[in-house]
Amino acid sequence: PDKARVGGDGTVKRGECGLGNPPSVGAPGGGTPDDRAPEQVTGQEGVDARTDGDALGATLFHRLTGRPPFAASNVKDVMLARRSQPAPDVRAIKPEISPRTAALVARLLAREPRNRCQLPQEVLDEIAVILEPPSAPQPVPRPAPGPRVRPPSHRGPGPPRPPAPRRDSEDGKA
Repeated sequence: PDKARVGGDGTVKRGECGLGNPPSVGAPGGGTPDDRAPEQVTGQEGVDARTDGDALGATLFHRLTGRPPFAASNVKDVMLARRSQPAPDVRAIKPEISPRTAALVARLLAREPRNRCQLPQEVLDEIAVILEPPSAPQPVPRPAPGPRVRPPSHRGPGPPRPPAPRRDSEDGKA
């Protein structure tokens, strides 16, 4: 069964969703109707980590959009929708959500378990990529400073320089 805790600011925090419980354990189907995977709704065998992934997808959907993926006026309609309809795209509700995040949520909420992440590590790896800060543009390397070379002041050979004046002791003074 769900456990809730009220934070100091009055917000309700969900502590446990009854994930992975087969229909015969605890509450029928485990979790709340919003968190129940299609295989839990239909009572199929084979509830496993992919079922937990579906519940995580429903929780992420709710946290990202402010509403559960299958909103309906009663539990029966939520369960029917969950069993027969694909989850809506989170970007249809919140376009600012990254395409990669939307793809992960959609994959977690896939109706068929074989189309979901198969192992928890797959989910963790994808979340790590999503949370990785974008790489900053790399600075263009500058050439290492070398000896200063004065560029020529003109192109091509110039006129010959006049010879430097001679300076010797015999400049006519004796």
